[in-house]
Amino acid sequence: MSKKIEVASSYLAEAKDSLKLYNTTLSENVTKEISKELK
Repeated sequence: MSKKIEVASSYLAEAKDSLKLYNTTLSENVTKEISKELK
């Protein structure tokens, strides 16, 4: 049982990391688009 919990929590940690990466990329792209519009 505890093995399943370990696997689940490591999976969650990975998901959080990739979400962070996605959000960072997304906000960078949005910032680029906005600065293009402002020029």
